[in-house]
Amino acid sequence: MAQGDKSNLLGVAYASVEEGKISGLSLCIVPTPDSAIRSGIYPGLNEVDPHLNEVDPGLNVKKDQVIITEEEFQRKEEEFQRKKEQLLNLGKKETYQIGLSGYDEEQAFCYALRFLNDGKLPDPDDFCISNNFNNLESSLPSDTIKVATYVNKEYSTKIIYFYVFSFTEKTTLAKYQEIYSLFSIRWDESDGLWILNPWYCCSVLSEEPQAPLHKEAANWMFKGLATTGCLIASVDDFKNGTLEIIK
Repeated sequence: MAQGDKSNLLGVAYASVEEGKISGLSLCIVPTPDSAIRSGIYPGLNEVDPHLNEVDPGLNVKKDQVIITEEEFQRKEEEFQRKKEQLLNLGKKETYQIGLSGYDEEQAFCYALRFLNDGKLPDPDDFCISNNFNNLESSLPSDTIKVATYVNKEYSTKIIYFYVFSFTEKTTLAKYQEIYSLFSIRWDESDGLWILNPWYCCSVLSEEPQAPLHKEAANWMFKGLATTGCLIASVDDFKNGTLEIIK
């Protein structure tokens, strides 16, 4: 849509269509007006009859070029929101610091399990192994977020699924400290079972309460795996596989 002059683009109108008729109009900022495919139709600008439309042949395009699906519109809207958030965060001082936690990966994993299970450590035979992947995944604490998949065909053709959960720890280093544990569900060829394995851990320090930082912590820990390895995998083991981060 333009105002005053055809070159003064102000916004995009998104039309919902039902049974061949427009059922709703929404004014949008995604995509930006200058990047949209314009129809070249200007309602009411015909000098002879204001009820007719003026058509700019230089902008006239096929209808199917103008229409986008609701899924595409939603994707563009989400992309815009991400870019907006990035712009708003420019120049802001980082409000948290990610680093080593003082725990090893097994300690952090067990403490997190206790914290998220009313102080009790689940029986490893009941919780950490299963012949059913879905049963094992569904038993994970509600705090858990799936962050990546990994495949190393040298050891197994089955996908390893990475997860992160966390627990709050008291510290004198900052007002707030959250410990994040990176672990996986992987197929054990020798036992023929799905098992849980801790891989890495980290600490997030801040002076103000933070929203959950599972993915940020996961990215930091994956960098650690790629540079130092861990108890169950060397740097070469990890680098020889294929890691896919879940967005």
